[in-house]
Amino acid sequence: MEIKLSKLIESDIVSGGNQEEYAVKRRLLEKAINNRKQIVIQYVDSHLRLSSERSISPIEIKTLESKEYLAAIDNHSNLNRSFRLDRIIKVEATESDALISNSGQENIVSEKIALKSTSWNLSNILDLNIPYSLAGDEMIIELDLLDSDYLLEILLRLDATTEVECSKKTRNRLTTTLRNRIDAIR
Repeated sequence: MEIKLSKLIESDIVSGGNQEEYAVKRRLLEKAINNRKQIVIQYVDSHLRLSSERSISPIEIKTLESKEYLAAIDNHSNLNRSFRLDRIIKVEATESDALISNSGQENIVSEKIALKSTSWNLSNILDLNIPYSLAGDEMIIELDLLDSDYLLEILLRLDATTEVECSKKTRNRLTTTLRNRIDAIR
């Protein structure tokens, strides 16, 4: 069901009526980036639930795997985030200055990540639209990553034997984020 909804959302973006709406949202995002202003967005997450409003400071728009992503800083947690543009439902400009400095843009760097897992895990990540390849019983995922939270979401869906090739800095961020999530549950 989630896969069908995800494809429906993507097909809506591709359809002619929504291309204009998509272009308007993209122009608002570019204007906020250029003017260094905060924005508020409504965003459909990878589980296809409408998330609450998010106040963010946009940094840049990047294209990865033929999808456009907005790199931003969450104004509440002050953490780097990325948002697929086709999942942004609404963009509202604000008059508040962005919470980023020039050095903030240097922290948003894509990193090549490689994951190796058993092929039966494929059904756990299909809704994320991640490119993969299969070699026998092994599934290989190679991607450019902007947001370590997204990598953590992928890893939590795979089994414990999954091998991860990433930087030590990303491993440390994953560990910290996971500890924080566990502490929040307790």
